Amino acid sequence: MKKILLLLFLLLLIPNAVGNAQDYETAGTTEFDLFYYSKNGNIWVYNHTVQNTSQLTQDGELDPLSWRGSYYSPSPSPSGAYIAYESSENFYIHTVEDQSTIHIEKAASPDIAADSLLGWDDKNQLYFTLTYGECIADQFELSGPDAVIVYRYDPVSQEIKTVGELPIPAEPEHAYAIGLNISPDGKIVTYQSVLCYAGFGSAVNGFDLISGKIVPNPEDADQLNIKVDPGWVRTSQIEISPDGKVVAYLVQEGFQDGEFFIPADETGPSVTRLILAPTLQLSDAQYYEANIVNLGKWSNNGQRIYFSVAPNTSDWTTHRRLDYLDIVTGELVTVDEGDLINFKISAGSIKHSGETAFSNYLSDP
Repeated sequence: MKKILLLLFLLLLIPNAVGNAQDYETAGTTEFDLFYYSKNGNIWVYNHTVQNTSQLTQDGELDPLSWRGSYYSPSPSPSGAYIAYESSENFYIHTVEDQSTIHIEKAASPDIAADSLLGWDDKNQLYFTLTYGECIADQFELSGPDAVIVYRYDPVSQEIKTVGELPIPAEPEHAYAIGLNISPDGKIVTYQSVLCYAGFGSAVNGFDLISGKIVPNPEDADQLNIKVDPGWVRTSQIEISPDGKVVAYLVQEGFQDGEFFIPADETGPSVTRLILAPTLQLSDAQYYEANIVNLGKWSNNGQRIYFSVAPNTSDWTTHRRLDYLDIVTGELVTVDEGDLINFKISAGSIKHSGETAFSNYLSDP
């Protein structure tokens, strides 16, 4: 515990950490109609109002050994006043109004990628995890990190507070947890159990920061009650429109063999369908077929859903474009193309104040 407190004391907020963040086009954003993403190792923003893309960071580059590049997982605050994003060594918080950027140092070794940017609650508070301890593997010992602590950052006061500790399985000794997302009310963190040098577990759980208890993930397939056609498997990426009326999710062509997904085409990404369905009538669904890699966020008005597409299966890991679908007009639009386009995805995230069942939310739209 002394080590944890000392490390937290040393996590000073350092202003102008990036030093290369440039002014970018945000004119005409009365509804904050922006979409943030990473391209070729830098953070970019698409302004739908003025139909342009601009670069937020300037000094990033692609990492040939990683899908992420220098900067990744951009996450705007609900108010649009701040953008948080990551590198392998830091979390960054960028203030739109004065174009200033501060950073918070990560605690975990970059080789285990354990520290996570969880996102924002509806009060514009940012949540992240820091992991203390290392993965150790030698002839005498196989062990994992000691603790995964959840912190909350207030961008106005610049205060950091400890709000919880993610549960780590007692066995095996090299297990730990990686945080995924925070619920809008700031109460529930979704996380996955991980084994050092062995990969992610299949289950996504919720952890209640108030009660300190593990809770079911309300976007589990059984609770969503989504029926998938034979030969297709639902992925964990789900996005509900801001008004709660439409759910977007992905299914992939292939089959489930126990805990493992077997794609129809094992040489590249399987064919993916974007499914759109009214939340009160899930069977009344429409689908769009493409090589979709990741599902992004909805626009603020709920008219557009963003996603990344691999135009060619031969280079799907290194070349993707950013598209959106306008659900009112049915128009598919390409926003940007890059060697590597990514954004923070909601991998089995808990939404809508951490409802314990999807049906509970639907009963009171």
